[in-house]
Amino acid sequence: MAIYKVEVKFNQQNLGSALNVYWFQIEGTQPTNTQIKAGVTNWIESIYAPLVPTMDAGCTFSSCRITVVDTDGNTIGEVGDITCDISGSQSGHQLTLVAAASAFARTLVGKIQGRKRFPGISEDRNTDGLFDNVLLNALAQAALEWVATFAISTFFGHPGVLSLSTGTFKQFTGTAVITNVPGTQVTRKPLRGS
Repeated sequence: MAIYKVEVKFNQQNLGSALNVYWFQIEGTQPTNTQIKAGVTNWIESIYAPLVPTMDAGCTFSSCRITVVDTDGNTIGEVGDITCDISGSQSGHQLTLVAAASAFARTLVGKIQGRKRFPGISEDRNTDGLFDNVLLNALAQAALEWVATFAISTFFGHPGVLSLSTGTFKQFTGTAVITNVPGTQVTRKPLRGS
């Protein structure tokens, strides 16, 4: 049983960059690195596909690295880098650097949950401080892709979160919560949050 960390980085025009970290686990026999890279590419692209029309055209994919980690979050192996076809397509202006669309994912342990902030959202999707229905529909689809088990060749990746407090990986229950209030793309201490 191996735990994988996926770090997806975006360029946000002259606003800097944003990083999203994803975790998943594969039980039993492990696929090859080539199979993992192909499966993760499809997974990450499926998460962002519904959001692309709501993201500003200045927000573009920069890089994605996949590593194998232990239960302390230390890197114990490299799977490699992948390239994803993710670029915003909404014209106009991007929300401020720290503003992002938010989703939360549950595990079976109440205090352990995943949080995701999706960067690059266009100002056009924000009316009077709240996200519109176009973005909420896209965010709901993206959140469901994030928490769903995904195929890696004949294997399955189980998304979840690495809990450093318990030293265990907790799979998501398959449900997510979204909000129409913009969240913040925050900086974190190393290995904190997801």
